[in-house]
Amino acid sequence: MPRPPLPDLILSGLALALTALLGLNEAERGLTWDGVLYVLLHLGLAATLALRTTRRRGSFVATYVLLAAMALLVWFAPVNHGVSPVILCAPAALYKVARHDPPAWG
Repeated sequence: MPRPPLPDLILSGLALALTALLGLNEAERGLTWDGVLYVLLHLGLAATLALRTTRRRGSFVATYVLLAAMALLVWFAPVNHGVSPVILCAPAALYKVARHDPPAWG
C-alpha cells in the first residue's frame, strides 16, 4: 500500500488531536457507553482521513458509515454530544472520490 500524502497525514493528525481532547473530556465526565462509542467513532473517522487518497472508495464508504453511526448515537445517546468538527471529513472524502477516482461505469 502506498504511503499517504502529507496533507492527509496532517488532517488525520488534527483529527487525532481533536479525538484526544474529546477523550479527555469524556474521561473527566465519566466513562459511559455513549462517550466511549463517540470517541471510537472519532478514531475511525481520523483513520479514514489518512486513507482518503490511497484508498479513495473505501475511505469514502467508511466515512459515511461512521457518520451514519454517529447520527444514530446522537439520536439514542442520553446526553447531547454536540457537533464535532470531524464531520468535515465527509466533504473531504467526497471531493477525493468525485475528482480523482475514475468513473465506475467505464
